[in-house]
Amino acid sequence: MKDERLTIRIGADELIISMKSPQTENGMQTERYVLNKSISAAANLRDAFTTSALLQGGSTNALLLIDSDIMLIPLEEHQTDTDIETLYRHSFTLRTGEQLQSNIIQNLNVAAVFSVNKDLKMVVEDHFPDVSIMSVMEPVWQHTYKRAFSGVRTKLFTYFHDKQVSIFCFAHNRFRFNNTFAATYTDDAIYYILNVWKQLGLSAADDELHIIKGPETLIQELKQYVARIYEEGDDPKPLNH
Repeated sequence: MKDERLTIRIGADELIISMKSPQTENGMQTERYVLNKSISAAANLRDAFTTSALLQGGSTNALLLIDSDIMLIPLEEHQTDTDIETLYRHSFTLRTGEQLQSNIIQNLNVAAVFSVNKDLKMVVEDHFPDVSIMSVMEPVWQHTYKRAFSGVRTKLFTYFHDKQVSIFCFAHNRFRFNNTFAATYTDDAIYYILNVWKQLGLSAADDELHIIKGPETLIQELKQYVARIYEEGDDPKPLNH
């Protein structure tokens, strides 16, 4: 167990801790905690350390998955003297106590820039000697990119998480489209998906819509507009790196 990487996912409402476990049906051991909104995410994680069997299990390797706004920068710009923080602040809010994390996604020729709470990062680093930090979207992109070019049909991917829907499409070695929308209501999510579908000029008969963790009511509604819909019920697992 000590050699397995522990994954800590901080969402809008929930803290999820997971680790590979051959003894379980789905190959993962998972603990879920509802976040106490009256205290910080870092304080919630500190509390979890007092009760979580996984957190107390002796792992030395942790992956922290963060759900925060993401800015994608082409690698050629990221490798210059571009002021990344200024660019980020033009699009999103960088709050007091947050810092930017920049991860290179080589096969898509971009850097993913997102904010991380400093206290939360410190709590994880205080407990684990080996810590990686990723956006919650990075495992999803890795998982879907591997399948994006199988066959001849264009694939539009949607991922539902934390009362949002992330919609993205790949071209060769790059993003063709990527954006995240608030999706508290099913009708709003349907509107955003169909709008992007139309914007990209996709074929209702021939191209594919892939939905990860989408509500069944949404899927049934979308079947009126898109012939080829594929669904997945689980979060893609992060790749080892």
